[in-house]
Amino acid sequence: MIKTSLHLLRRFGAFHSYTNRHLNSCGSLILPRIRNKASVNFQTVRDFCSDWDLDVESVLKDNSYEEFSERIFRLSQHGHNVLVIQPFIKHQSSWEEGKLKNTTPELQLEEAEALIDTLSQWKVSDSMLLGVPSFNRTYFFGSGQVARIKEILNKKKSISAIFVSTNILRARQIINLELELNVPVFDRYTIVIQIFRQHANTKEAKLQVAMAELPYLRQCVKGFPLGLSDRLASGSVIGGLGRVLPQKRKDLLKDREQKLKKAIASLRKHRERLRSSPKIGSYPIVAVMGYTNAGKTSLIKALTGKDSLKPRNQLFATLDVTKHEGLLPCNLRVLYVDTVGFITNIPTDLIESFTATLEDAIHSDVLIHIWDVSNPDFLQQQQHVMDTLKRLEFGGNLEKKVFVVANKIDRIAKDKLLELKMQIPQNNTFFVSTKTGEGMGEMLDNLQKKIIVATGRTRLKIRVKTGGSEEEWIRKELPVVGMELENDSEHTVFSVIVTKAQMDIFKHKFLN
Repeated sequence: MIKTSLHLLRRFGAFHSYTNRHLNSCGSLILPRIRNKASVNFQTVRDFCSDWDLDVESVLKDNSYEEFSERIFRLSQHGHNVLVIQPFIKHQSSWEEGKLKNTTPELQLEEAEALIDTLSQWKVSDSMLLGVPSFNRTYFFGSGQVARIKEILNKKKSISAIFVSTNILRARQIINLELELNVPVFDRYTIVIQIFRQHANTKEAKLQVAMAELPYLRQCVKGFPLGLSDRLASGSVIGGLGRVLPQKRKDLLKDREQKLKKAIASLRKHRERLRSSPKIGSYPIVAVMGYTNAGKTSLIKALTGKDSLKPRNQLFATLDVTKHEGLLPCNLRVLYVDTVGFITNIPTDLIESFTATLEDAIHSDVLIHIWDVSNPDFLQQQQHVMDTLKRLEFGGNLEKKVFVVANKIDRIAKDKLLELKMQIPQNNTFFVSTKTGEGMGEMLDNLQKKIIVATGRTRLKIRVKTGGSEEEWIRKELPVVGMELENDSEHTVFSVIVTKAQMDIFKHKFLN
């Protein structure tokens, strides 16, 4: 007779210490074999995930479009020496009542400089805050501010471009500023697009970056008057050599969009098949999301121990949504999903273009929202991420999915850290340093609990006959946390993590 007892342990620590003791005594015979089996399964998952055979390069290759887009975005192979301008409304109340809250113009200027530093061969030559009563429809800046910018350009002849750190400038504003200042003028949209182009390595990323370019190009086509088609400042001709009628530009973008939408639809179907495949569907999915450069890749590296992951200290280092296997302390294997970062003050179109791959995160069981608490602007950043996730329709249970990791505590003073912990509710926020490992143990214990609950799993103890078919099935199909051989050696008690479906299968196979 087989006896099955269900025992939900309250603390993971008991599991963890129990497992360690039994790994020393009998782990060499049992647990390594379980891990090897799981490793084979995950290799199959990785191979299956890369099996998307669409020829993206043929979709993207379009000489007419490339010529047009390169002129609009003013792509430079040699980089620029940039004057960074952070505009703001002079009245502080207006700034606080606008889109950006919990921040200051000074902090936004620091982020603007970091965007330029992210681009290869681009350098910040000078930077400035520029307060205005309101934003001018024709030049964006008033005549006095334009004169002040001219004065800086005259003093620093090495400046070859201007970055106005606002989400998007109108076509007429760009033309007027360039004609007046005689250097190319960029906004946040065009700078982020150039970062995306530099960092897009896989065909999925390249495809979605190409889609992200279209809204900007479309507004330029609508906004550039035919008589001002020559960009005198940058030496470019909008729309190709000579004058190209706006309708031809629109047709060019329409054809491009149709090709990209068809390819992205194929990508979506492919990733949907992956999610519904038994090879992936049986694993808990944990999406890691957050503001750009908050430490998403570093966290996944710490959780998985994968040396191949190379975190970079730059904005938008990750554009590809990638999956990485990890092993929880209870021996349950999970898939961590690394995602593209978010940033304030850019049109949502830029992030929405990555929806095809972000859907992997939308369908996750748990969503880790990682903060960089060493950044003075982190309150604004985390609020922006949550607002964006809501706009991207992450579902009504978004708040229940979220698990907050406050990262980079090694960069702030102890008294400041204590102050933060008192200000922020800690029932769902865990302060860590992925660099030093501080706080990682407690965070992982609680993450494990959330994953188990979110996926409908239960911690059980199952008593079976030693060496029987029941034991063989448990070792093959379930994460074994620990085991104990009874005194008579005829029965073994396994501590396992199990879903209801798995338990039903066990009962069907072995219990009458």
